Amino acid sequence: MITADTAGRSVTRPNVLAYPSATTARLLLLLVAILSGGAYIGISVHDWLLARSFSLAITSCAQKAARTAEPATYLASCAWPVDIRRGLFGVGAALIFILLLLAILLIAQSVIGRRRPGREMTHYFPDSGEYLDQLRRMSRVAARTRFLVGPTGQIDAFTYGALGRYQIQIPRGLAAKWQDRAVFEPVILHELAHVSRRDVVWGWFARAAWYGVTPVLLASALIPVFQHDWSYFWSYAWRLVLLAAVTQLLIRGYLRARETDADLRAAQLLPGTSDLTAAIGTIAAAPGRRLAALSFHPRAGQRISAITDPGSTVGSRFIDGFSAALLATLAGGVVRDISGDLFAGLANGVSTAEIVTSGLSYAVLGFAVGGGLLRSVVVGRVTGRRPAIAVPALGVGAGIAVGAITSIAQTGAGIFAGDANYWQIIAAACAGMGAAVYSGALARIWSFALPWTARPLLSWASYCLLATGVFWMAGWSGSRLGDFLEYHNLFGWPDIYFQINSWAFAVILSITGVLIIILFSLRSLSSSPQWLLEGGAPVTWNGSGRFTRRGSALAATLAGIAGAVAMVAVQESGVEGLSLFYLLVKISLGTGVAGGLSASAVSHRMRGAIALPAAIISTCIALGLSVTVGTIINLPFDTAALASVALPGITTSAVVSLICVPLVFLPWPFTAGKGAAGRQ
Repeated sequence: MITADTAGRSVTRPNVLAYPSATTARLLLLLVAILSGGAYIGISVHDWLLARSFSLAITSCAQKAARTAEPATYLASCAWPVDIRRGLFGVGAALIFILLLLAILLIAQSVIGRRRPGREMTHYFPDSGEYLDQLRRMSRVAARTRFLVGPTGQIDAFTYGALGRYQIQIPRGLAAKWQDRAVFEPVILHELAHVSRRDVVWGWFARAAWYGVTPVLLASALIPVFQHDWSYFWSYAWRLVLLAAVTQLLIRGYLRARETDADLRAAQLLPGTSDLTAAIGTIAAAPGRRLAALSFHPRAGQRISAITDPGSTVGSRFIDGFSAALLATLAGGVVRDISGDLFAGLANGVSTAEIVTSGLSYAVLGFAVGGGLLRSVVVGRVTGRRPAIAVPALGVGAGIAVGAITSIAQTGAGIFAGDANYWQIIAAACAGMGAAVYSGALARIWSFALPWTARPLLSWASYCLLATGVFWMAGWSGSRLGDFLEYHNLFGWPDIYFQINSWAFAVILSITGVLIIILFSLRSLSSSPQWLLEGGAPVTWNGSGRFTRRGSALAATLAGIAGAVAMVAVQESGVEGLSLFYLLVKISLGTGVAGGLSASAVSHRMRGAIALPAAIISTCIALGLSVTVGTIINLPFDTAALASVALPGITTSAVVSLICVPLVFLPWPFTAGKGAAGRQ
């Protein structure tokens, strides 16, 4: 479909539904909130009802472990059965919670069919059958989807059903106008869009959550009341209220987003937008007093604005980053509790639990925040809008901070007892903001080449996995940095390499850096891919440019050479022992950070995306050249000391660049703005 502007010229409309929309992210967050709430209730119920037996079992195991050669190993093995029981309580409660909502969903469908019965539309209008089949085929909907005429008094059309059997129930007045396509077709295509996008069941699931989540969460608070455990009650209750409130906001946000998606899908099937916007203006109820954030449907003005300007629906906001980070942090605490119990008896139980927790938490951020940033950047290439990266990044930092303070895994430890001190919270929030900005910068590089352009979903999923890795690396390094700052002062910063020294982490960083370089080196598309457009002329797809690539490589190389000169000079100065080691660490860190910052400044369009590979390259060049030059001029190198600098130098400089360099660019004009299409 092509939209005409005020001058009558055709305007390019981006296909904002090519990638999974904001509805998908909100549904993901809603499921995370529901599962976290269920698991939270399960663990709390176990701790209330079985606290005595759990304590006795741990005490008995501790007494037996004291008489063994390896008390820690024996204690973990002996206490594993009761730990597993506690973990299964959390998993079981989450599953029961989901089953309860599914039961409410199915009951609601049955109640609708009985209390608001409808009859086949062809019963009243036999000649409409062929036309309805045509609409089904146009929307790519199965023939078993039925059109029903609702009872007297029904005002709006709606869709319900489950298990692939859906019914679209139409008001009598609208059904009588089926031959007036300008009136009938926009409404029916909107309802068929819900079926084709498979969001009918999820929409009713969200409504079931609206009826079921808050009552169950609040009812669970009565258990400690009956036990007269008021200290535990207050620690539990305020976190419960917070989780319930966030869930309610997510439910409403998801339901509003799915209506916008259905409008956009219907607009794609119609020859113009005027009939659809007119229909929305006709059937929309008068604005109520309810706040927009608490409504189940977007207001008529918002729906019409989304239809006429699809690009306006893809921006990432502060609340998007905040809600995703808050839920990822809260869910991480619950998952850590459960996985710690289930894997406690394994040889590497603690590490396994940490991997599971980090993987799930950062996947939420990678797909919810990263996926939204990619959509904003790619659609912005068509519309000429510059996406806001700083705003959702600040939301991520705030969400992580609030989640760490709340920490539902710490229920019972105190009313406001979080699982981190202020240094850890600050480090985690900064790492989250840096990862968000870095993910936005990676989205810019991704949009230049758009790999797998014929398969946008594969391109989107691949990027989200890379963004998950970015959040994981930043979060892991942020936690280590928080530990370091807790026990050291800021002037002891070279010692940070003790906290971020890992072969596995260095390998992951290097692989990620190589992937970014490959993506950065790919040939850019000449114009926008066809799947990204609904209509209009293709948009010129400018790439990063040769100067940017050469300048970035030159900046990283020069920083590495400067670092090598400094290392050789330090070795030649005759400094020995620990002083030499600290000087080499400082030079190694400074080389990587300088290389990352310089390359990022040259590649201004990337906004820091090249920082990670540039830091790795600069540090490797500095270390390699210093060894080579030192060998040629026969310097008395302390090979062991220099080798011990290599791993922490590469790793730490890359980590610092990953977090700090994007934050340097954060205050720059990196927020939403309008520019000519194709100039980004």
